[in-house]
Amino acid sequence: MSMTSLIRLAGLVAMLAGVLRVGASFLSVTGPSAPLEWFYLLIDVSIMFALVGIYAYQHAESGVLGFIGFVLSVVGTESIGGPDGEIGDLDVYRAGAMVIGVGLVFLAAGSLRASKLPVYVPVLWIVSTLAGMTTFVTEGNGVPFLIAGITFGLGFIGAGLRLWTEPP
Repeated sequence: MSMTSLIRLAGLVAMLAGVLRVGASFLSVTGPSAPLEWFYLLIDVSIMFALVGIYAYQHAESGVLGFIGFVLSVVGTESIGGPDGEIGDLDVYRAGAMVIGVGLVFLAAGSLRASKLPVYVPVLWIVSTLAGMTTFVTEGNGVPFLIAGITFGLGFIGAGLRLWTEPP
């Protein structure tokens, strides 16, 4: 398969991840269920492949910041992909979400440097991270979580559209 085809496929997966993540923002979750866990696993796997494609699309131009962001985002995504739980006193999901957020800020900085994605994409990822971090200090308020999920997903949709319409 050619690099162009792989990048375009990653664009489709990024759009899928984004649409699913936006949709997940509106789910009312009362507890774990097998169908819901499969749904979130599909989102996480899609995000992982999307990240690989997004980084491949702009790796040369995004520099060290883009690389750091890619690595942190992949590590964070991997850490939330399994069953949620704790390692000692560490909430693995919360830690993973924070690592994804920090990674997306670095990836956003690299993306701004690369100038290959629309500017709104890295801006959405930064807004998502800021809104997500707010959820740690505003327990019980679902608005920041909703904003974080929607902006996160819209960022991936925008990146996916670019990969699909303007592959290398």
